[in-house]
Amino acid sequence: MTDTPLATYSEPFVRVLSIGGTGVFGMNCLLVQSPKARLLVDCGVCFPADTDLGVDLITPDFSLIENDPPTALLVTHAHEDHIGAIPYLLMAIERNYGKYKLPIYASDFTLALIKRRLDEHDLTKHAEFNVARAKDVFEFGDMSVEFIDVCHSIPGSFAFAFETPVGRIIHSGDWRIDNTPMVGAKTNLARFEALGDAGIRLFLSDSTNVEVDNETITSELDVFNDIQKCIKAAQGRIFITLFASNIGRLQSIIFAAANTNRKLVLCGRSLLTNLATARELGYIKVPQNLEILREEDIDEKADDLIFVVAGSQGEKTASLFRISQGKHSIIKLRPTDTLIYSARQIPGNERRVDAIINGFYRQGASLVNRPDLTFHSSGHGCQRELELLIELTDPQIFIPIHGDQRRLTLHEQLAQNLTQNMKTEVIDEGQAIVLFKDSYEIRDCADLSPRCVVGKCPNGIDATIMKDKKNMAHQGMLIVAGAINANDELVGDLRVHPIGICVNDGWFDELPDELRRTISSSAHHGDLEEIVRHKAAKYIKATIGRFPTIVVDLVRV
Repeated sequence: MTDTPLATYSEPFVRVLSIGGTGVFGMNCLLVQSPKARLLVDCGVCFPADTDLGVDLITPDFSLIENDPPTALLVTHAHEDHIGAIPYLLMAIERNYGKYKLPIYASDFTLALIKRRLDEHDLTKHAEFNVARAKDVFEFGDMSVEFIDVCHSIPGSFAFAFETPVGRIIHSGDWRIDNTPMVGAKTNLARFEALGDAGIRLFLSDSTNVEVDNETITSELDVFNDIQKCIKAAQGRIFITLFASNIGRLQSIIFAAANTNRKLVLCGRSLLTNLATARELGYIKVPQNLEILREEDIDEKADDLIFVVAGSQGEKTASLFRISQGKHSIIKLRPTDTLIYSARQIPGNERRVDAIINGFYRQGASLVNRPDLTFHSSGHGCQRELELLIELTDPQIFIPIHGDQRRLTLHEQLAQNLTQNMKTEVIDEGQAIVLFKDSYEIRDCADLSPRCVVGKCPNGIDATIMKDKKNMAHQGMLIVAGAINANDELVGDLRVHPIGICVNDGWFDELPDELRRTISSSAHHGDLEEIVRHKAAKYIKATIGRFPTIVVDLVRV
C-alpha cells in the first residue's frame, strides 16, 4: 500500500498521521506532512506478548512510507520503542523504493546507539547522521523544527516544536519534571511556556503516567539515596536489575557502589554497550575508586560485589533469568545474595518476573521489599506534570499519544477538565489529523497491520502465518506423507505423524487405516491431498475434539 495522496487543497495544510504508538505501548512513529516536507518522528518497536509465539519484535507497518521515503527522521530519544525499528524501515525503503540515504536528526547519544544498531544490520551507509542540540532549529521545506530539552531516564532527550504553514505543533517526546536528574538536562518548562504564549495550534503529549498521582512520583536522587541505603545494610552480594537503557539509574548505581566501596559487575551486552557509549560522550561519570569487573574476572568468594543485570522483564535470553534459574555459566547465587528490582514491571510480564523472583528464593537468595525505600522512578510525567504542560502550552487542539487506548482516553479527559476552550481528539494507528488555517479534520488513511519480526526475516511475517503458529501451539500438527502413482493409488506405506497431539487411549491407531481407505476410494474424484486433509480433520475433531494444523504431502512417482 502506498501513501494515499491528499486531495488538492487551495489552502495550506499539515497532516499528522499515526503509524504507531497510539492505542498501544511501543512502536512510536508519527508522520508530519506538509506540501513540501514529510517528517517522521521516531521509529520504534514493541516487544511481543507471550502469545506471540516465536516473534522477536513487532515493528510498525511501513506501507505508507516505504515507497515514498520521509524527508528526514527526527528522533526524540534512544529507547527501543522509539529507535528499534529504524533498521527495518531502512530495509523496507531499499526493498520497495531503492537506494536512499535517510537523514536522521537526534542527540549525539541517540545517534551513537542508532549507529550501533544499523552496524549490526550493515545499514549504516543508508543513513545520514545529523547531531542536534537543544535550541537547534532545522529547516525542511515549508517547515522548521526546534529541539527542546526534556528530562527522561536517558540523556539526549528532546521535545519538538514544528513551525508549519498552519501553525505551531508541539511533540512532547517522553518527559518528566525532575530538578535533580542524575544524567541529562532538566525539562525546559520556560521554553514550553514561551511557545504557549506565542500560540500553539496542536499539542501531542506522552500519556504513559496519566493514571499516576503525584504522591507516587520520586526523583532520581531519591532512588539513588534509597539504593545506597540498601547497599550499606546488605551483608552479602547485591543484584540490581534495571532497564539497560536507563542511563540515569546506571549512574545512580555507579555512585552508590563507589560510596560503599563495592565493586561493580555489569551483566549483559546492552548494559556494557550503553555504559561505554555514555562514558565516551561524557554523560556518565565513573569515580576513580570504582572497580568495574567483567563476569569472567569475579572472585566467587567475594562479598563486595554489585551485579547490575539486564532482563528486568523476565526475558528468557537475558542474564537475570539464567542466573535466577541456576543456568548462568559463571554466576551462581548464594543464600546471602540480595536482589533489588529497580525497574517498572510492564503489565503482561508478571509471570516472567515472578519466575525470576521465585528462582532467587529457591536458591536461598532474597528480594529487598521495604515499603520505606523506593528503587524506581519513572521517566514519564505524572498527572500533575501532564496538567502543568497543557496549562503552559495552552494549545488550540490536544491529542494524547504514547499509550494504550485506556491511557489515551484518560489523558483526553484530563485535558478536557482543564479548559472548555481547547479541542481534544484521540487518534488510532492509521488515522491522521489534517490541519488547515482555520479548521481541521480527522481522517482514516489506512488500515495498518504491524509486522512481526522473526529471526533474520527482513520482511516480517503476516497475520496468516501468526494464525498458523498459534494454531499449531494450541492444537498441534499432523503430517501425512506418502507416494501415489499415476492412478492416484498409494505406493508403499502412508506415514501419519502427530506433533503436539495427545495420542493416548488408542484413538490414533485407527487413523492411518482410515486415511488409506480414503485414498483408495477417492481416486480421480478431486484434489486428493485436500480430500485426505478434510478426512483427517473430521476424524480428529470427532474423536478428541481438536483442530490441528494438517499438512498432507502425496508425492507422485
